Amino acid sequence: SIDWLLTNRLSDFNTEWNTTYRNLPLFSKLLPLLDQQNSNISHADVLTAKYLLIANNIPSIELSNNIIDDLFKASPKELPYIFRAIGVVLRQVQTTNEDRYKLIESSINVFNEIDHRTPVYWPCLTMFCQAISSSITDITVSNILSEWFTHMFERSKHVSGIMNVLLESIVPIWLHERRIQSSHLSIVVECVIFGQTYQKDKKQQWQAEQLVEQDESVRLLIAQTHITPEYRYDRNVRTLMQLFLLHMWPLLHNVQQNEIIMQIIEKHRLLASKERRPRFCTNSLEHRIMFRALQCLLCLTSIIQDSSLLQIIYDYVVETLIRENEPSLRLLSEWILVRLISQDRTTRLNDLYGYLQDAHRYRTGAVCAWISISSHMTNLLTDRMDQVSL
Repeated sequence: SIDWLLTNRLSDFNTEWNTTYRNLPLFSKLLPLLDQQNSNISHADVLTAKYLLIANNIPSIELSNNIIDDLFKASPKELPYIFRAIGVVLRQVQTTNEDRYKLIESSINVFNEIDHRTPVYWPCLTMFCQAISSSITDITVSNILSEWFTHMFERSKHVSGIMNVLLESIVPIWLHERRIQSSHLSIVVECVIFGQTYQKDKKQQWQAEQLVEQDESVRLLIAQTHITPEYRYDRNVRTLMQLFLLHMWPLLHNVQQNEIIMQIIEKHRLLASKERRPRFCTNSLEHRIMFRALQCLLCLTSIIQDSSLLQIIYDYVVETLIRENEPSLRLLSEWILVRLISQDRTTRLNDLYGYLQDAHRYRTGAVCAWISISSHMTNLLTDRMDQVSL
């Protein structure tokens, strides 16, 4: 019977039904019953069944029209199913831009109410990211998604698993479309200097794993849609994002490339201007952010072709090297300058000679850095040794 099907065989809805079975009389009878009050069927079962039907592309105008209302009624345990259905509706050609905006806005409002410290957060996050992935390059929803991305960074902070789920859904779309919205560039910059992971997150990791293992419906749903949620915290967000940035860099417009570089430099400059606390170099978020910003600049100098961008990096790193007294940050600055000088020997070798002549004006660390750079250049440029004087 219909009642038995809804209450006892919900796991069967997780399978992707063959298209030849989607017009069977059973489903034509089932759809109208889902919107009727029935004391024998729980609200949770009705919601789950309705949106598994939508997710499997079984058409029903009535189901789609009520999706926002049901979104606010659903519990966190039911939300993964509804988010999956919303993803289907967002991909449908007949969905207007206005409806698409309303669906995403409502989904964000509902999702933001879920406590990220609870295990049900992870299945919801995974399905929500999958739902919005098809709209990630849609100009009409670009601003609202950018605001949500920023909110997620502020909310997740050190919980790298949250960012992994987000990136696993977004990055493939960027790669497929071969473009990034300019309003999303801040996401890329934030990821390449992402913060640390703390031990206390292991409890949340364990709770999330237990939820998926114990809840058959959630486990089957995730398995059937080929989604691998991020319950582990051992993935390196920054390294993955740097590789992605290197891959996408030639496809970015000059304005976008310039904005990324300036955002990275600004993050470093903001912290460099602050007064440093004791033990800055051993246990400091400020130190890690500055180090990662320079690390990203070093990474990008291998692929940047725009001479004006390279000059911006060169000028800023020289400024950093002169004032920096922290060995780890100074060492990265040295390697950036070695690479840039070797790329433009004519001008920058003369600059290096000038900095060496004026070395007595700088602090000891800067003097050592210029001498170190010179020693590297003598090994790299044996044919121009007359321009490198120690």
